[in-house]
Amino acid sequence: MIKRPVNRWPFALKWSLSVLLSVYCFLNTIQSQAQILTDDHNLAVDLIYEAKTLIENSNYKPAIENLKQSVALDSIIREEYTLLTQACFYQNDMATAKEYLRKAKLIFLEDDELCYYLGKVYEKEMNLQLAINEYGEAIKWSSVNGTDYPIVFDYYASRGTCYLLLGEYQKALTDLDQAFAFNNSKADILIKRGIALYHLNQKEEACRNWEKAYEMGLQQALVYLDQNCK
Repeated sequence: MIKRPVNRWPFALKWSLSVLLSVYCFLNTIQSQAQILTDDHNLAVDLIYEAKTLIENSNYKPAIENLKQSVALDSIIREEYTLLTQACFYQNDMATAKEYLRKAKLIFLEDDELCYYLGKVYEKEMNLQLAINEYGEAIKWSSVNGTDYPIVFDYYASRGTCYLLLGEYQKALTDLDQAFAFNNSKADILIKRGIALYHLNQKEEACRNWEKAYEMGLQQALVYLDQNCK
């Protein structure tokens, strides 16, 4: 009996068609997902634009809600977080600012500005050591990202303020010296330098700082001069 050869071609054809169909479905799914991501991104951008307008008109609460929705749609737009922080500070909503800044720091690594804003939140809550840690991170990454950013001086000034509040006057003075080196137009830094110097038993130098602050137009300096420099 002659054995009939098996025709395997129909099976191979079916298998090839199945693979092609699977590939087509996969590519179609990828394309659909890409379109969804694009649509979500565009919606997020629209919400950010609306939030900017709301903030400009002092409508902070709806701006915060817009920006929360924006983050939910597309969480990798950095401006969402900086605008949300701004609105939260105006609204005095430190809990939301803290929550979203922590998320942002996990996405945007080595970002000195985000560290600085989180430090401001902790400082406002009087969690001074946590604030000092965040300002330290901001200072560290600014040396990597560039110290020419306009608010870098306040990384040092803010940490110096926290040290003042904790009574660590030498550390405060070191930071305030650096802050003034970055921006010598800020008379309030001189006020704080004067306080640190006074507590370090450098009364004459403290008075000189307060005098200079007064000459720069800061009336508050008169209080320190009247109380401590007669």
